Amino acid sequence: MVIVAWLILALALAPEPATLIRLLAEGGDSPIRERLEVVIRTPNEWRVLSDRFAPGQSPAAVNFSDEMAVAIFVGPSRFSGYRVEIVSVAREAGNIVVRYRRRILDALHAPAPVNGAPYQIVAIPRDRRTVKFVEVRDLGSSAHE
Repeated sequence: MVIVAWLILALALAPEPATLIRLLAEGGDSPIRERLEVVIRTPNEWRVLSDRFAPGQSPAAVNFSDEMAVAIFVGPSRFSGYRVEIVSVAREAGNIVVRYRRRILDALHAPAPVNGAPYQIVAIPRDRRTVKFVEVRDLGSSAHE
């Protein structure tokens, strides 16, 4: 009986499988120059954000009845070649957890000084839970930042 109780508890506490991610937009130099973590649940929110990061362009299609979008803008970077990458989205402890990392595109060469602002926006299945953003740090990721 104790083993069954432990098994039920372990299953209840286990994180749910990762969520499917669909890339909507990404780049190394957004006009949004501040650090920003955004959850977009409506077409109006999507238009407002799109007008900020890609003025005058049509935003990627998002079916807000089934999807929502999450975005990370890491703010100014002193070097070229940096990107931000959402590496996973999962349901954990009643929340949606978005894990992302900053990375150098060409790890063999030192990045050149420039003032860019990396960002990435993805669509994920619609969910009403609270979204939390967590930066995953690689051992060598802060060598030039």
